[in-house]
Amino acid sequence: MNIKALGLVGIASLAAPTAVALDLDLAVAERTEVNVGVELLNKHWSHGAIRHDDVTANGFAKLRWYDIGLKLDGFMALAGDDEADIGALETTELTARLDYLLEIEDLFQFLPFVEVTTYPDVTLKTPFHWVGGEFWWLTPLEGVELGASAQYNLMDEREDDLDDNHWVFDVGSRQFYQDAPLDLQFWQVLEMANRSYHAATIGTDRQGATTLNLGAKATLPLPYEEMWAFLKLEGYWYLDGEDRDALQAQGRDDNEVIIGIGIEYRMGD
Repeated sequence: MNIKALGLVGIASLAAPTAVALDLDLAVAERTEVNVGVELLNKHWSHGAIRHDDVTANGFAKLRWYDIGLKLDGFMALAGDDEADIGALETTELTARLDYLLEIEDLFQFLPFVEVTTYPDVTLKTPFHWVGGEFWWLTPLEGVELGASAQYNLMDEREDDLDDNHWVFDVGSRQFYQDAPLDLQFWQVLEMANRSYHAATIGTDRQGATTLNLGAKATLPLPYEEMWAFLKLEGYWYLDGEDRDALQAQGRDDNEVIIGIGIEYRMGD
């Protein structure tokens, strides 16, 4: 990892974009780090759907010991939603992800991973048990990286007649820029999936593109040592016409805008 990339770790170590399959955090080989924080979101979007359509808190932790990484996310509704039968302070998502970083310095990174997501007070079930891998090409352009990921769902505990074995594929790019004290990150991710994932998240018998995710995040240091504040803005657009028609028929939006603001403590060597 080059010196510039190390300087950009501060940008990418903050709260990741909202539950896209391609993890947009920057991983650094042979580095021990601890990042913990909390953010407020205008709504909770996860895996192709709004899980809570009101203000939500996200507590997160990102831990890496040399090449082993662990990410934990917990989402809590701060305002209730009577229509969705979600009360204030109910847990809307818990996600844990374990990965291992393989890297050729200044060229590419490969991270095999396992990840589990449950929605405790939404469905009372655990629909996603992922196993997969992601690849990042560290391009010759400073702060610009191209990535792709594939993941397979081993089991869906929801009681329905749908196939549980989803496939999800992502391709995307991330860009990092520093103009001290301001750190900026931008990303673009195209997601594609098989029919069972479309059926489980959108409700259509389609395969191919699901969403386009575009986002930006700005971070600033706080007066307290190792504390940072950040603001992020991202959008999700459903690309397939039949997907959009199905969402509208369900009273759901065919695009989503997520705003997050938060603070984080991070420590690393």
